[in-house]
Parts: sequence; structure tokens; C-alpha cells
Amino acid sequence: MVCRAMNRRNVIRINIFVAVYFTIIIATIPVRAQVETVFIVPGAHFDVGYNDLPSVVREHRIQAVEDALKAIDADPDFHWMEDGGWGFSAWLKRY
Repeated sequence: MVCRAMNRRNVIRINIFVAVYFTIIIATIPVRAQVETVFIVPGAHFDVGYNDLPSVVREHRIQAVEDALKAIDADPDFHWMEDGGWGFSAWLKRY
């Protein structure tokens, strides 16, 4: 299986490379004066079964929804979007 062939160390290396690459690209783009902060969040996209078994990824996504709801309660300026909606659907089914 392809997902088992790639170990965590290689996945981490790829994520770091992508984060650094996009940080460099973004740093070269002129930014309008009204933008004060840009947050770069690695791992904003996922493919079910790529990093782990779908059942494990499902639990991580449900926890991500829980964490986002807590952050929304703590900070009204917090914005969040679940990639693809699969995790949110799993969260709805659970509760």
C-alpha cells in the first residue's frame, strides 16, 4: 500500500519543505497595507488514508472540529473551515 511505504519522517520532511517553499513565495508577494498578519498553517489539506488509516484520520478530524469550536468560543475573530466537510459530517454523526 502506497501510504504505508511513506514513513512519518518523509511526510514531515515534505510538509516542512512545502511550508518553507510557500513562506518564501508569500514573502515575495507585495502585501496591501491593511493586512497586518498572515497565518501560514501547514497541513490545511488532507487526503483520507494518506497519512493514516481512514478510521484514525476520522477521529483526528472530529477532534479538529471540537478544537475549532473551542477556539471560536474563545476568540470571536477566529475563522476556520473544514477541508472537504468530511470531518464535520463525521462530527455531526457522532453528536
